[in-house]
Amino acid sequence: MELRKILCVSLGTHSAEVADHLRAAAWDVLPAADLAAARRIQAHQQVPVGVLLLRDFTPGRLDSVEEFLRLSHRVEWVGVFDVEALNSQVLRELVLNYFFDYHTQP
Repeated sequence: MELRKILCVSLGTHSAEVADHLRAAAWDVLPAADLAAARRIQAHQQVPVGVLLLRDFTPGRLDSVEEFLRLSHRVEWVGVFDVEALNSQVLRELVLNYFFDYHTQP
């Protein structure tokens, strides 16, 4: 059985626990520690699903994230954020415009 591929982009947070959980659920996790690494993976592999873990963001970083998401429109994105992060109007707009779903970290 071929594992389903998922791109796991971790910005400002460690993704090992999330990646381990995804592997246990039969996903082939392709980890990326930044947006440049995620772009390189996307250039070489077709990945239909992505999870973006975002912590400690700045407005400038959100601009970069939005550009990345806009260019990877063939990917169904799931966001994972701190609860407090959703106080940001800019982040809420990103979630509304680019994410299939989102979850908050405890």
